[in-house]
Amino acid sequence: TGTLRISTSAAFGRTFIVPYIDACLATSPDISIDLLCYDEYGHLVKNGIDLAIRIGPLADSTLIAKKIGTTQRLVVASPEYLVKRGRPKKPGDLVKHSCLFYSLQKTPDLWYFNSTQEGDESVRVGGRLKASSPDAICDATIAGLGISVLCEWYAQQYLEQGKLKTILEDYKPTAYDIHAVYTERRFVAPKVKRMIEFLAAKLKK
Repeated sequence: TGTLRISTSAAFGRTFIVPYIDACLATSPDISIDLLCYDEYGHLVKNGIDLAIRIGPLADSTLIAKKIGTTQRLVVASPEYLVKRGRPKKPGDLVKHSCLFYSLQKTPDLWYFNSTQEGDESVRVGGRLKASSPDAICDATIAGLGISVLCEWYAQQYLEQGKLKTILEDYKPTAYDIHAVYTERRFVAPKVKRMIEFLAAKLKK
């Protein structure tokens, strides 16, 4: 019962959590949700957050992290960009292109790939635009400003609409784990456990 205060990125909150809130509330009629969409990680205790959803590498902390899923990532560009600048054939070709960076990553200009044929490799890419918001990076990519790496669940709608194209299909950017994070405590509230189980089930689909 009570209010469940959830922190997540704006992109994941809007794209993945909001569409399922109705189904979640239907199964838990005594719970209300306060969804905080931050691209920068807030302090859980200070902000009164019950549960945070984190995508990608986790910083060392005393928080409890439970893996609830994995997201593939894609290298994408707009059709207009590819006509103008050409299509890279392998990761090393990216050094000749304009790349768009998500500035909140630890090393935003170092992109990691794995291939079944050539194994793991990393490329130091260059570009003139970085942003702290996946939405801004996606919009800039659609506008033809460069090549970016986006989570598959986020890019899918734009791929279907033809606004973005997948490139380097044989070279997969490192997948990101999705974690449910909460403060260390002896007793975890049932509303927190319920939401973790609900999101984990949705991510498996």
